[in-house]
This record gives sequence, C-alpha cells and structure tokens, in this order.
Amino acid sequence: MKTDMILDAMNEIDDEFLIISEKKRRRFSPKPLIIAATIALIFTITTPVLAAENEMVYNIMYALSPEIAQKMKPVRMQDENNGIVMEVISTDVHDSEAEIYIGLTDIEGDRIDETADLFDSYSINRPFDSAATCKRISYDEQNKTATFLVHISQWNGEKIQGSKITFTVNEFLSGKQNIEALPLEIDENLLKNQAKAQKYVRFRGGGGIGIDIEEVKDTPCLVPFDMPITDFGGASLTAVGWHNGRLHIQMYYEDILNTDNHGSVHLRDTDGNVINCAVNIAFWDKNKIGSYEEYIFDITQENVDDYEIFADMVLCSNLTEGPWQVTFPLEKE
Repeated sequence: MKTDMILDAMNEIDDEFLIISEKKRRRFSPKPLIIAATIALIFTITTPVLAAENEMVYNIMYALSPEIAQKMKPVRMQDENNGIVMEVISTDVHDSEAEIYIGLTDIEGDRIDETADLFDSYSINRPFDSAATCKRISYDEQNKTATFLVHISQWNGEKIQGSKITFTVNEFLSGKQNIEALPLEIDENLLKNQAKAQKYVRFRGGGGIGIDIEEVKDTPCLVPFDMPITDFGGASLTAVGWHNGRLHIQMYYEDILNTDNHGSVHLRDTDGNVINCAVNIAFWDKNKIGSYEEYIFDITQENVDDYEIFADMVLCSNLTEGPWQVTFPLEKE
C-alpha cells in the first residue's frame, strides 16, 4: 500500500483539522472538499477494507470523518493476539444508551485474573458524539475470562442505531495487590534525625493544603538513602527524616508507566485519628521509569512517638501487551 502518498496528501491539510490529543480526541469539521479529496485518494490506491485495516490510514480517515471510517471498518467480533482472545459477548441498546460486554480470555497461560485492569490503554471509536466508559465487572476463574462493560451514551439523546463500534485494547495489567494500612516499622533514630535534602528534582506532580503548585515545586525533598529501608516488591521506603521542622517520609514506586504502582502514607495518633500529609511531591528517578513520592507532615519532632505510620499501596506484577481490536454493529433493540 502506498501510504506515503496518503501522508503527502495529508501534508496539504491545515494542522488545525488533525489535532488528536493523547487521552481525548477533539473532532473538528474539515471542509467537505478536503474530506472528499482525501477519502478519494485512499480509494484510488487501495480497497476500503484494506484501508480500514491499516491502523495509520484508519486513524487519518477517522480524524477526518469518523462516520465514513467506521462504515469501512469490517465487522470482527473476536481478535486473538499473544495467546489472549478478546471477544464481543453481547450488545444491548436502549434509545441513546448502549451497553457492550467484552470478554478477555487467556488461552495459553494464567495472565488474566480477578485484578485484570486495562490501564487506560483502551479506546472506543464510534461515529457519533458520545460519552463512553469501560470497567471490569466479573472474572470467571475456570475459563480464565475477565468481562468488561463498555457503556456509551449519545450526547444529543437520539437513538443509537445502525452504527459500528471499534474497541481497542493495547495492554492490560494483572497480578495486582491492594495493600491497605500496612504499618511501617521505622527505626526510632531515623524518625528523630535531620535528613539531607535536595531542592531540584524531576518534578512529576504533587499538591498541598493551602499552597499553590509553584510552592510545591520549590519544596525540598529528601535525598534517597543508598539502600531502601524496606522493600515491598514494586515499592520501597527510601528515606525518612526531618527538614525545616517537618517530617518527611519518602516512598519509591517502580516502573509506574508499565505497572501503575502507586500508594500513599498517613499517620494515626493515639486515638486512632488519621493525619494526612500537608504536602506530597512526586518526582522521577534518573531514568524516568520509577517515581519517588514524598509525604510531608506538620507534626512536632518532640511528639513523633505519639504517631504510627501506615502505607497504602497498589502493586502489580504482570503487564501483557497486545493489541486487540474488535469492530461490531450496535443492533437495534
């Protein structure tokens, strides 16, 4: 397929018509002649089905005209890749609402479990303006199948009929642990010593009570110890100490882009009351793979013995890559 010809043609189209963000696709209305010319070019160098099956060409077509692109997309209710089968189980349409049940089955191993998470790697292409969500609703251990519910609501309230939907998953997570209120046993000397701080870090995010983001960015963070204090497998306690009259507790979450490892730290006083941090700061490690997160508490050093320290963590052990894609009609009820 001469996809270079398509790209050359697309270079003649103003960029404002092809703005596609990483998380949300903003649709513009190009001039009808531009759409017609580009679609005509695609038809002259390939067949409609082949064009829709080529992801690059399909994305160009979808940016210009979702309705045309979806009409050209062939129906495929099941897709297998890497020993994983994704299948459309059923569709249910009620006026402007649609519910689609999608099954994800491991036919080669045990990579799917009750914690299966699509990790925001899915996309739902439809030829009409709507809101769409996807969530896991069940897991069948015997068949190694996780079922997801896709819910679509058309914005204008009109009935959904005669449309095709394309659902794509690029990867999913499994083997997730949800650890709640884990006591952190920290040496008493660490809880009473001053710690070495650094002001300039690869800031990733954060927040605080009554302070703006620029102030958060300027707040010094602890220098990680040479060795973790405690390793939890996917997360570790990397520094503890006092700086500028505040208690700092620093955690490190490994490979967050591929595992979604994350968590939080809080204190509890002698009455069991929860004390959340006044400031939290997240910053990248040197390879921009893992993330340090620092929790800063406004308590006095003299009263530190009156508090217990707890961590909440979500840790993942398995990432399975696809992609998988199904295209199916929304049957009228």
